[in-house]
Amino acid sequence: MYEHYLHITSIPAGHILRRILLREKMSPAELAEKIMEPVQTIDDIIAGKRMITPTQSLRIEKVLRINNPGFFCQIQASHDIYRYQTKKEQMDNPDWTLFKNSLFWDVDINKLNWQRDKKWIVRRVFEYGNEDEVHHIIQLYGKEEVKSILSQVTSTWHVRRRERRTLKYL
Repeated sequence: MYEHYLHITSIPAGHILRRILLREKMSPAELAEKIMEPVQTIDDIIAGKRMITPTQSLRIEKVLRINNPGFFCQIQASHDIYRYQTKKEQMDNPDWTLFKNSLFWDVDINKLNWQRDKKWIVRRVFEYGNEDEVHHIIQLYGKEEVKSILSQVTSTWHVRRRERRTLKYL
């Protein structure tokens, strides 16, 4: 009945659960009651704040009459793989148009290696980049990685700007 959702990798399991609940005309509260879970848990799953456990998946499938054991876990795993691949592609091929040319004025931008040179790139963006460029770098490398890189910078050059931006964005 809902097998076509197994082939959609770009949508997380919680969103698909929300779609199915709408189609079944069932509220998250009703589902929570039927599977004996707190409503907040179901709301968090739908919002993407929490992953569906195998036990929850099986209970939800039973209530919704889905005859595919681990249906939501399969969707979640497919989506996780999709997200990983998308992030890897971003790392391999960042969108240069999101950075102004003057930010990397002294290097050939086409020869930058976004993995090998990431410490230099993060520092450069936090020292000279605009707000959008800072956000893009955080999205590219992740908050924790950017935090870690900036904590290792010992240079006093533009230290206040780096510190202000670190507090503001991280």
